[in-house]
Order: sequence, then structure tokens, then C-alpha cells
Amino acid sequence: MKRKISVNDLKVGYVLEEDIKTGDGKILIKKGTVLTENLIIRLRQWNAKNDCVLVVDDCKEEIEKKDLQEKVTTSLENVLSASQEELSKAVLDLDSYVSHVYDDLKTIEDLPEDIIKIQFANTRGGHYFRLMAMSCALASLYNKEMANGQEISLHSIALAAVLHDYGKRFRNDPTGLGNLKIAKNDTETAEMLSTPYRDEHQSVFYHLKVKDMINGPYIDRYHSAYAYVALKDVVPEDVRATILYSNSTKESFQRKPKYNTVIKAANIIAISDAYDTLLEYVVREVMSTPFENVISYMDQLVHNGSLDSELYSLFLKHIPIYPTGSKVLLSNDQYAVVVRRSSSFPTKPLVLTLPPAAPVLIDLSETTNITIRRVVKTDEHASDKVDSIQREQLEGFMTNQVNITSEDDPSTVVLRREPREQSVTLGKRFKGFLSPENKK
Repeated sequence: MKRKISVNDLKVGYVLEEDIKTGDGKILIKKGTVLTENLIIRLRQWNAKNDCVLVVDDCKEEIEKKDLQEKVTTSLENVLSASQEELSKAVLDLDSYVSHVYDDLKTIEDLPEDIIKIQFANTRGGHYFRLMAMSCALASLYNKEMANGQEISLHSIALAAVLHDYGKRFRNDPTGLGNLKIAKNDTETAEMLSTPYRDEHQSVFYHLKVKDMINGPYIDRYHSAYAYVALKDVVPEDVRATILYSNSTKESFQRKPKYNTVIKAANIIAISDAYDTLLEYVVREVMSTPFENVISYMDQLVHNGSLDSELYSLFLKHIPIYPTGSKVLLSNDQYAVVVRRSSSFPTKPLVLTLPPAAPVLIDLSETTNITIRRVVKTDEHASDKVDSIQREQLEGFMTNQVNITSEDDPSTVVLRREPREQSVTLGKRFKGFLSPENKK
């Protein structure tokens, strides 16, 4: 696949797609040359004072996004069903597709629209594929603000994101769970597994005892610990640690300062997982203002300390829910165009109403009476048809189960759903929505 790339990002095996010349036109390295380590060092020395961009072919097969999702999903299923002897080979196959996911996300300025919306919702494996892509995208944006040496490895977070639920495979495999072993001299694993874990339903903290985990029955709150043990010598250590911390508490993070980058990666996966899980639900339930509902609930998760507030701010800053210039239909039946996005309230931009009414600027973040009902496409009539078809397709789309209770509670989240005959307001509180048991 041909691409423009900085001289500092060159890798062995890339093929030059243009001649490298001196100022007077003398060819130094010919087009078609396969880059070796020495050639890369030479190119970097020649361009030590400039960030030179070259055209290269990285020799990777281009894969359509939908085909890539299918390949990732199939490979993940093979990993989940592999025996311990087959596991390394299955993970290698999965890993061969990971770079295709994050390569195009290295230079983004905002979260791409195709990974913040439900895509390919009628195909299998959509959640884990979108989770991996969004985690990589957020990590890429995070890296732009970090000093050298503090960046998150996009390869590592991609692999950790797609494997972060690997430990759940032992739910119906007591033999496999019983076969998990920790070597007596493996003090690092024992130390990592001394991490406190939280029961999502009871808000009670537990200390994981290694002997209980190995000898006892499957316990869902320990699924990331099972993965940490099972994936030893199969994936890099930072990937294992990211998976482990993706199900841990802030208290445990503070005890492991040397894993700062890993902890950031784990928190990014948590934000991406929460966003996509909630979005799947509101899309399936055909709720009005779906993004407002998702962001509202995520705000509560941040307030409760379940999600990292700094990384969540980064998420809000870059999520392009309503890009500038988008035509929208407001809840008061007026059409408007988005004038300015809001980094603090991404679902409530500044809009300008359109004729026949007199143009008026409305800051949706300062009013509770007007919201965006939907984005208007160029061909309004065709858009209505597409919306109808998508609703029909999504009616049978199964996502995570949600338990709803009717108790009144100060933390109530009001979700507005649009059934086929009449509108009904849900004033119910989610219970255990993001608990491991409800992730499928």
C-alpha cells in the first residue's frame, strides 16, 4: 500500500516509490529500492534538520474496511476457541490484521466519523472491531499531546482492546480455567494479581487471591486476571497489563506508577467500550437524540469515577458528532446549520436557523428547550427512506442486555425513545449496564 510517511517513521522492508536526489539532481537512492536498516539511518542523517516526507510502499495488502472487520472477527473467534497449545498461532493470525486498523489513525485530528457511529450493525463482531478502532484513535490523539517516550503504543492498545474480554472464554470452560498455572518463581504475576477488584453490583472491593482464582469456580469480576495469566508468553507484557488494568480500580492504578502508559491505555479502552456499548443500546432502541443520551450517561460514569476525567475531556474535544456546516432538523421543527462545535458539549453546538424563518443564532448548550432531532442529508426524501430502512434492519440487532429498575433515584437518566405509535419517556435508572455479565 503506497503512502506518504515521515523519514522518522520508515521501517525495514518499505519500498521507495520515488528517487532520492541531491539538490543538483543527482540520484542517491533509486525508486524501487527496498529499505534496509543502514539505508534508513542514512536517510535520517541526511534529513536530520528537516522532517522529510517520502512516498513508500509498505507492501501490505489493502483490505476493505468491511472485509477487515470480518477477518478480525473470524481471527478473534479462533483465538477464543483455541487450546493453550494453539493459542500463540491464533493470536499471531489476529495480530496480522491489527496494523491495518491503526495505520490510518496515526495522523488524525479528530475522531473519524466511521468509528463513532454504528457501522455494519447487521454483521457479527462489530463491537470489538469498533472498540479497537476507537481506542487506537483516542490513543493517537493522546500521543500528540505527550512528550517523546510517553506515547501509547498503537499496536499494543489495538491488540489489548480486541482481547480485553479474552478471560470470559473460561466462563463455560472449567477445565481450561483449572489448567491455568502460575510458576512459583513468577513473582511479577503474583504482584500484579494482588490488585483490588470491584464488584460492579455491590460497589464492594475485593482482593484477588491467586489460589482462589486458580482453584475456584469462574468469577466474572476476575476475567481480566484470567486473561493475564493465560496470555503469558503469548502477547507482549504491556498488552497483558493493559488487559488486566482495564477491569481494575483507580486505587490499584496508583500503586503501579511504572505502568503509567499502560494505565492510560486501559482507561482509553474503558471509555471506548462504554461509548460503543451505550451507542449500540440507544440505536437498537431507536431513541431520539441518541448521542445526547450516550454522553449524558457517560458524564455520570465520569462523575462516579468509573471513567478517567482527563481522557474523557480529550474524547469530548475530538468527537465530531455534528461537524461545522452540517444541516440539522431541530426539535422545534426548524432547519439550521451548525456554525461552531462545542468541545464541552459536543451534542449541543452553535447553530444558525435557516429560511423561511428569520436567521437566528442558537447556542444549544445554553437551552434545554431545543435539541437536534437529526442530521439532514442533501436529498431529504432519500434520507427519510434510508432512515426507515436502517430502523427496520436494526430492530433485530442484538446487543448487550440492560436491566432497568423502576426506583426513583437522584442519578436517574432520562432516555427518550420513539416507538412506532407514540412517544414514551423512560425515567428509569440503568443497573449494571456496563457490568461484565452484560457484555457479549
